Amino acid sequence: MEELSSKERLFQFWMIYTTKTDPKALHDYIELFIETYRDLIDYDLNHLTDGFSEEGPHLTKLPDGNTTGAWQPVESVLLW
Repeated sequence: MEELSSKERLFQFWMIYTTKTDPKALHDYIELFIETYRDLIDYDLNHLTDGFSEEGPHLTKLPDGNTTGAWQPVESVLLW
């Protein structure tokens, strides 16, 4: 049996979370997302020391479907 790719595992965790509202699935999704896209996101907010930018974040670099409502419950899960 083949192992799932990171993208497939992300999708699987997201489906479990959205269908069963399982906080563990969301926690696993966020951890895998950060691990997978670490080079594309600045979760330590280091960019704030680089100065202000009128352009804002470049969300087009993130995979499809991860920018619409996916981050609303993040704070509660990270504090979990």
